[in-house]
Amino acid sequence: MPGRRREDEEERLGSGAGRKNGGESEDGARCRDSDTIPSFVEVKHHIQSKKALRILRRASTALLRERVQHTRWTIQTRTEELYELHLRLSAVLNITDWDTLDRITWNSATTAFVSTRDKQVKKYERLHGLQHPGLESHGPEKDRTVVNLTDIHLSDAAISVLSKGLNFAVAPARLPKEELVTEVEYAVRKLPKEEAEELRGEASRILLNAKTPKPNVTREERKALRDLRTNDDIIITPADKGNATVLMKKDDYNRKINSLLNDETYSEEKQDPTSRIQKEIKQIITQSSIPPEERRWIGESAPKPPRLYGLPKIHKPGVPLRPIPSIPTLAPLRLTSTMSSTSSPPPPDDSRRLASAPTGWIMEGFERGNIT
Repeated sequence: MPGRRREDEEERLGSGAGRKNGGESEDGARCRDSDTIPSFVEVKHHIQSKKALRILRRASTALLRERVQHTRWTIQTRTEELYELHLRLSAVLNITDWDTLDRITWNSATTAFVSTRDKQVKKYERLHGLQHPGLESHGPEKDRTVVNLTDIHLSDAAISVLSKGLNFAVAPARLPKEELVTEVEYAVRKLPKEEAEELRGEASRILLNAKTPKPNVTREERKALRDLRTNDDIIITPADKGNATVLMKKDDYNRKINSLLNDETYSEEKQDPTSRIQKEIKQIITQSSIPPEERRWIGESAPKPPRLYGLPKIHKPGVPLRPIPSIPTLAPLRLTSTMSSTSSPPPPDDSRRLASAPTGWIMEGFERGNIT
């Protein structure tokens, strides 16, 4: 996938795809966890006996759980569809057009997500107050959305801003005009002179009329974020499950990651195999019937080995980490993605080998005639 944002792109897809549905999933989960029934799943009947009300309550709760599960399935489906769409677009667009499209769509999705989430939080607060008038409601339950595994004390402002979630975008105090101008210059540097000047003029007009967005955090919350950002002894990460933000000691995190790597499941490579795999992939592309104009988009220009990070399982004793490999710049990623849309799919037994040993599967594909 062309563009300097490629490394962030795939990590964003899971959280950025279906952002509106993602907000709906969080809203449903909040209602489920706080025993609040939204009106769209509330089951009603003219019989109002105590037993009937208990039955209706259980049915409404079951429908709410099903709605949350269905929404999460929809998010996963949309994520896969968006990923395939990005792959197709990256194959036909040049680097400049892709960077521009990527930036515009990501900013638009982020703005829509924040707006939708704020509206749903307000709806939740109103609904929770009506159904539980004896309880004081302050939005999402912060003891569920922020899990502090460190020994530092979190202020109310820190808990408030962390409970907004890791996808929350803080409005800038000033417009980064210098950075925007730099991005525009990077985008137009390969365009014809007339088109470049036209885009520069349009960008200048937009920047002159642009206004600084209204603050969406308080001064105390902004200071709390600054203090957390400068604390090198902790890390802030999403939980493996539960839509929670977790604070961990960096030493504890590193110790748990090392314990995973020291397990017999993993073995250390004597040398980085990335360059060897990249060389084999170039040979395969050269021998294939892929059009020359498409070949330059298939291979990674600067492949890197996958990196490993962990998500804390706060629902399990000891809070172990779930290992997650990140492969945004893996050498065969573009080639395997291209093959998935242009050639016959691999047999079920080979599905995992496509990611773990793609070169071997590719060579077998040539021998079987699945790839030309």
